[in-house]
Amino acid sequence: MNNWKKVIIGTLLFSGFVFYTQYEKNAEPVWKVDDKEFTVVKTLQEGMNREYSKFEELQLVDKYGLLQKANKTVQLNDELRTLKFEKIWNMQGRLYVFYSVDLKERDKDERDIPRLTIKKMKLSAKDGNEAVFSASENTGIPGTRDEGFVYKHRLYRSIMVVPKIINNDQMDWDLLTKTNRIELQEVEMSDKNGVKPIKNMAFKISSENLYLKVLESSSINKQFTYANNKKVEINSYDVLLYDQRFSLDIPNNDKDLVAFSGYMNDQNMPFTWDIIGTESQGYYLPFYGDLAQNENEEKSITFNNSIHKSDQSYAFTISKEVISHFNKNPNQPFIKSEEVFNQNSVKIIYEGLSKYNGGPTIKVSVLTAGDSPNILRFVPESYYGGNDIPEEYKRSFQKNLVTIMNEKNEKLGNFDMLIDETESKTTYYIHFYKEDINDGAINPIPIPEENLTITLSDLVHSKPLSSPVTIKYTVPPLKK
Repeated sequence: MNNWKKVIIGTLLFSGFVFYTQYEKNAEPVWKVDDKEFTVVKTLQEGMNREYSKFEELQLVDKYGLLQKANKTVQLNDELRTLKFEKIWNMQGRLYVFYSVDLKERDKDERDIPRLTIKKMKLSAKDGNEAVFSASENTGIPGTRDEGFVYKHRLYRSIMVVPKIINNDQMDWDLLTKTNRIELQEVEMSDKNGVKPIKNMAFKISSENLYLKVLESSSINKQFTYANNKKVEINSYDVLLYDQRFSLDIPNNDKDLVAFSGYMNDQNMPFTWDIIGTESQGYYLPFYGDLAQNENEEKSITFNNSIHKSDQSYAFTISKEVISHFNKNPNQPFIKSEEVFNQNSVKIIYEGLSKYNGGPTIKVSVLTAGDSPNILRFVPESYYGGNDIPEEYKRSFQKNLVTIMNEKNEKLGNFDMLIDETESKTTYYIHFYKEDINDGAINPIPIPEENLTITLSDLVHSKPLSSPVTIKYTVPPLKK
């Protein structure tokens, strides 16, 4: 019997010890944090509101449950403190790290509390692809007195860790979109007394593409016809993390349809909505600025035209002799009036060589008749690098292209355009520059003295709808 009593008493004593130590471990210290030296908040959400001001997308990320709990703790033995990784969030290789370190009564200001530093990060994907990068850190908007806040005697801080990409051409960009594990390497804790290394920390993260994740949606289901009775259907108005858009279905064989034009009913200016997407991913019309408006308010837009691009190209040539003569006398323009294109109430005229904005240029003008807005906006083909354009953006970007070839049939990429515009005429001044641009400055050079061929391709034109189509939609309320 006595033995049983000893067992029971021993069990009770042990249980009491465990309870006491757990209480000591979890209990709130009784000393008060100096709110003159630290930013003290009453709730963790109050502290998170401060975080939202550092990283603009973080508020939506948090509201839609895209912040992951990190659930990792490191004992900082020399300091008798704990480092807790509270929350993380990955956006294609960018890793947001929200962490906390416990305060001690001896701490006078933030410099006394160890700060997290990360020098390298290893990205890994399911397919076995992995790479190690040097890490750059972003603590948010600079210039504030404090970068952290105190809640229940713990100092909370955050950083955004970004892989440093040295060689864009050799970078496997798919790794950023497919990464499902990030290991933080050469991790250190630093305070005013020095720097101390801690072990590497690895996190499993979601590889979901948040750029494409629909957060809220309102149905539309509006069908109409365009061109030769081809059908398009506007399915819904969707809110994403960074933009808003209409999702739509278009005929898969209509490769030349690039946009719709019309106007927003609360504005007087005409507007054009480019079509983005692919057959496999779906198509959409991007919006901008609607979330600044009142949520749940019915809005509308009206389409008047469908916009298409041509598979034909149009060219004109400039002889070496003409260019050489002009370069020797740049103040004396070479006047020309060569019609390159004349369709759909639009003319394109090569007007010769002239000096503009202090430099020698090739002058090309676009003339429009009537009240039709000019939708021809020339772009140097070299802007987009051809094959470098993601498939979903080719409809939108590969249009109204300007290509310049020399007599060796080589494409010239060192040119840009200045624009002078009136209601009925837009003039483009093509100028050349040195390819080695220093400090972002463009240094003009004479027009190359060789036979040049300027080609205009993928030109767009509009076709009126049989009748205007009004799309009514509601900006869906974001989760509160």
